[in-house]
Amino acid sequence: EIELLPAHKIGLEILESVRVDAELVARCAALGKLGFTLSIDDFPHKDPSFEPLLAVVDHVKIDLIQTPPDELAGVVRHLRQWPVELVAEKVSTEEEARRCVDLGFELFQGYFFAKPKILSGKRLSHSEVTLLKLLSLVVSDANIEDIVTLLKQDPALVTALLRMANS
Repeated sequence: EIELLPAHKIGLEILESVRVDAELVARCAALGKLGFTLSIDDFPHKDPSFEPLLAVVDHVKIDLIQTPPDELAGVVRHLRQWPVELVAEKVSTEEEARRCVDLGFELFQGYFFAKPKILSGKRLSHSEVTLLKLLSLVVSDANIEDIVTLLKQDPALVTALLRMANS
C-alpha cells in the first residue's frame, strides 16, 4: 500500500497515457492530502479530460519536444488558471531555457542543465527485504500466522532479532 511510504519524500507522476476519470481524480486528491507530491507528466495540452486533475496536482510537466513552440505560450497561459508549478522538460539549449523563464516556468529539466549519470546502489540483502516485509505486516496489523510464515523464510533474521531482544 502506497500509504505506508513517507509521503513527504515521494513524488508520484500521472502519465499522459492514463484515462482520467472521477475515481482517478479522487484518489489523487486523497494522496495529495496525505502529503504526496503529484505531477502530470508530458501534459497532453490538447486533451481536456486532464483538466480536473489540475486542481489536485502540484506540478505540470510540459515536454518542449512534444509541444510546438508556437503553442507553448498559450499552454502556459491556460495552465495559469490553476495553482500548479510548471516544469519545462527536455530543455536542451540556452535559448529554450531563457524562453521558458520568460514564460514563467518555475522548474526545469533537460540536457542543457546536466547530462544523466549512472549511479550504483546497494542491493538489499535477503534479511533486509524480509525485515521490510515484516515491518509492513506489523504496520498493517496482519495476523500472527502471516508473520510466522515470513519469519520461517529467514532464520538468520530471527536469530538477529532474538539477540536484539535479549540485549
